[in-house]
Amino acid sequence: MNLKTLVLHHDDRSTDFLKPIYAGLHEATVVTDSSDQNVTQLIREHDRVIMLGHGYPGGLFFMVNDSHASLLRQKRDNLYIWCHADQYVKHHGLTGLTTGMFISETGEAMYSGIPARIYSQSTVTYSNELFARLVAEKIHAPLPELHAHLLDRYQPQGCPIIRYNRERLELIESAAAFAKRSRSAALLTH
Repeated sequence: MNLKTLVLHHDDRSTDFLKPIYAGLHEATVVTDSSDQNVTQLIREHDRVIMLGHGYPGGLFFMVNDSHASLLRQKRDNLYIWCHADQYVKHHGLTGLTTGMFISETGEAMYSGIPARIYSQSTVTYSNELFARLVAEKIHAPLPELHAHLLDRYQPQGCPIIRYNRERLELIESAAAFAKRSRSAALLTH
């Protein structure tokens, strides 16, 4: 897959663990400065947008908001990796690989109702690093393949943080893309 890729990842030490996701995308345009006034133009100029960091249902903090939805709708293979990105994608009728609430800090584990006795900073760090490494391994693959890779390899094995995050990974496809993929799979099995 050879798409002109834009990475939006606000400079924030608490999300540095996401950097390996795009470290191998040598031709990508990476924007980390939230004061960059060209984000809208850059989204327009690229085929694919990878959005990473902290966010809420209304967008990626400091980078993406409702005003960007119509441009993102024209892109394919986007990644929306922030807390509640799935709600943003669904609300705007977008497609891509999304996360729901995503625990990347111990405070988020507490907020999400995971008892403190069953997680630690080391389990959160392990989950973060594993997730980023697995996404990086298939960052050039089509989203269905990346999603399948994550479901196959991002396994809880007793880690409540991974279990929680994994349950909230979602590939949101257009109806046409889903139907085409389903037909292809049916042809392979016959």
